[in-house]
Amino acid sequence: MASRAPRLWVPVAFYIVAFGLLLPKYIHLIGPDGISYISIAKHYLAGEWREAVNVHWGPLYAWLLAIPMSVHLSGLASTKLVCFAAGLIALYAFVLLMRRFDLTSGMEALSLWIASIMTLAFALLRDEPDLLIAAFLLLYFSRILDSRYAEQSWNGALCGLFGALAFLTKAYGLLFFAGHFAVMNALHWWRASPAFRRGVLKNFMAGIAVFAVISLPWIAIVSHKYGRLTLSTTGDFNYRLVGPQSDGYPQYTHLIEPPEAHAISFWEEPSPNSLPQWSALTRAGMRHQFKLLNANLKDLISQGESASILSIGFLLAYCIWGMSTSGLRIPWPFPVLTILTYPAGYLLVLVQDRYLWSTTLLTLLLSAVVVQAAGAGKWMTTASRRTLTTAFAASFLFLPARMLIGQRNADRAVFETSREIQAHFPIHGNLAACANWNESLYLAYYLDLRFLGDTGYSPEEDRIDHSLNPSLALNPSLAASPEALSDAEAGEQLKQHNVDYYLAWTSCPSIPSYVAGHEEITHSSLPDLRIYRLK
Repeated sequence: MASRAPRLWVPVAFYIVAFGLLLPKYIHLIGPDGISYISIAKHYLAGEWREAVNVHWGPLYAWLLAIPMSVHLSGLASTKLVCFAAGLIALYAFVLLMRRFDLTSGMEALSLWIASIMTLAFALLRDEPDLLIAAFLLLYFSRILDSRYAEQSWNGALCGLFGALAFLTKAYGLLFFAGHFAVMNALHWWRASPAFRRGVLKNFMAGIAVFAVISLPWIAIVSHKYGRLTLSTTGDFNYRLVGPQSDGYPQYTHLIEPPEAHAISFWEEPSPNSLPQWSALTRAGMRHQFKLLNANLKDLISQGESASILSIGFLLAYCIWGMSTSGLRIPWPFPVLTILTYPAGYLLVLVQDRYLWSTTLLTLLLSAVVVQAAGAGKWMTTASRRTLTTAFAASFLFLPARMLIGQRNADRAVFETSREIQAHFPIHGNLAACANWNESLYLAYYLDLRFLGDTGYSPEEDRIDHSLNPSLALNPSLAASPEALSDAEAGEQLKQHNVDYYLAWTSCPSIPSYVAGHEEITHSSLPDLRIYRLK
């Protein structure tokens, strides 16, 4: 095994070098979630403890962002650094897991090259903690899926550690770990000889204990702040968002005060109470839930095919191959059940491809096993082996290549606009906008302003950028564009929320008369944007 290590460091070195070379093309890429995490990290550094404790976003990513930010690295650069480090952990975990699949050195090297390029795209193009939780889950998979799990007494404790880190990264980690860890231990116990069943039980108890010791303090902290037992509001908010009475994201249709004095926007801690409740236990609710499940399942399949158009075929082939093969280091049902069960909770609400990166990389390994097994067949010619291997690699590399090409210099324009505003039109205080909610938030972040939202929604902008999945289209009110505030309502809200400046993008349906009566300070000197001073 050690003789193969130098070859495996080459794709990891490629990841490191390529990240550094490509970073200038993606350094300005930013998103609403990332801005919220940066703001939370600032609260920790400023000692604003009540505001730092956040029930919507997991704490670990913000804690990690606070480290480089404490030495005056910008928040945006800190997200790139943390995502880069998460990518290295993910690749390390990928190698650990890969070594349990008995691949040849050549197939290991190819698989790691593909994983390195995929991880490069994940790290460069996102500023959320999805790559971080994927890294922890891959470390967890490398222990729990191993048929020798019961033979090492520390495996259970390590599973609990990685599960707790996944939970502290995103609350969904607790839901998945609790169910998956119990099922995997039950399968290990059922498969184990009587001599090793005691080891399975010890590992299970150790895993639960370590998970509880690490997770319970955070649960106690957020529960104390909110006065009730609380894990996270993320699931509740998203569940209400796709409900039958929802009008979509509330910040797109009216102004909302940020949740705390130093918060940048409503999105820093979005309250579920801003959306109508619904229940799947009623007849109408159950019908809607089934429609959601159907739409999300279709979306899940579509996203799997986007990751690799051959992924479903490879997964079926792996099952067939596993049934006819004995003595596997990782029993074939274990990774298949993991891939099938991980999205189960998301299917009730919504599915996004970035949620599934851990199982996407696991699917890559199963596909590599299939390609290797097929290539070993005597019926395969040299040409057909090369064709299959090329198709395997190309199918997984198409999506990251398309992402990297399509998002070069993304969000650079809004950064340059912010610098122009800083230099010639210094503004301060509360900010509101007409259309382009995302871009307006980005400007608020760069200019250190409080952003209160949008009075004139434009469907050509934010709805496309911030759309979730086909489940939103199940509700006619969500499929249609939300109605902008009336002229009188917009003026009243701007006064009520003490707005100092108003951004009017060219996609703005109409500028409220209250705004039009004030000074336009840019005099049309900025592309696509006018700024009105309301005070």
